[in-house]
Amino acid sequence: MIFDEFDKINAKFFSESDEFIRKLKMKDLMSKMDQVLGHTKNLEQDVERLTNRISDMQDDIDTIKQEVER
Repeated sequence: MIFDEFDKINAKFFSESDEFIRKLKMKDLMSKMDQVLGHTKNLEQDVERLTNRISDMQDDIDTIKQEVER
């Protein structure tokens, strides 16, 4: 009987500790996902800036070509 109670308490403890560990892992995973999303957003902004710079450079090249043709 005492051992049965001990087993119940032990099982409950490990069940609750497993749940706690799962929550910690989930919180860590969510934090890492937020970091990845932040990096992705920064990369998207970098790509947009580079695309705009390339477009500006292409406009400059077109302007120079027109001036040379005159």
